[in-house]
Amino acid sequence: MLREAATAFTITFREALEAALIISIILTVLHKTGRHSYRSYVALGVIASIMGGIASGYIILRVYGVFPHKELFEAVSSITAAVIITWVIYWMAREGPNIAWSISRRTALIGGGIGLLVFTLIVTYREVLETVVMLAPALVSDAGATTLGVLGGVGAASVIAILIYMAGYRMSLRKLFLYTSIMLVFVASGILGYGVHEALEYMEESGYEGFLTEKAYELDLGEDSILHPEGVLGSILAVLIGYSASMEWARLVIQVVYVVVMLQVILRAYGVLRRR
Repeated sequence: MLREAATAFTITFREALEAALIISIILTVLHKTGRHSYRSYVALGVIASIMGGIASGYIILRVYGVFPHKELFEAVSSITAAVIITWVIYWMAREGPNIAWSISRRTALIGGGIGLLVFTLIVTYREVLETVVMLAPALVSDAGATTLGVLGGVGAASVIAILIYMAGYRMSLRKLFLYTSIMLVFVASGILGYGVHEALEYMEESGYEGFLTEKAYELDLGEDSILHPEGVLGSILAVLIGYSASMEWARLVIQVVYVVVMLQVILRAYGVLRRR
């Protein structure tokens, strides 16, 4: 019972934290810009994604038992999510330095209400569906303990997201855009890296062997270590900074290059780094 609950907690916490962080940032920006009416679009996106994710996961598990080519699905969904977040980062870098002037001229935020709904839907749907699929064995083994772990994971992730949301109240809008953009860079790098990892696993299953799939490093961590990707601290670091106990060369290079390039874009946009 304890094992199923712990497994459900760590998996749900990691998946929920990714979505909760991004949603809390969106809500903070909406609050700062006085666009409170747009919060309903965010709420609709979350509700629709949860319902859709659970329904899709149920259908997948009933029809196929497991998702066919699970690695390919996770690779595509992760990379798609990273692309969308990158677009949001770019928008924030472009508008953030002069956000007050921009708000006075624009009547929509991140593509308007529909754009917010779609963005929230994609970010949350991916996490819900992955959680349902990964927790299927535990649900069959002990539904009660698994449900308890899921509730605990969602609750813990929500607390962290709420604290970040509350901290945003005390920042100027310019600083809020700067700091949240930097945070999103690391979140997106982790999602992108995970997508690359799953794509590499799919390539290996398809018969590919080469340098790209070779390990750049692999930490000697037991499953009981808090730094293990399934551990509490490891799960948090995986979401916040794209941490992983092991990485292939392709994943490592892509994550590092992404972080370096995107941080330069942000810091130059805000004048932290001078343009040459």
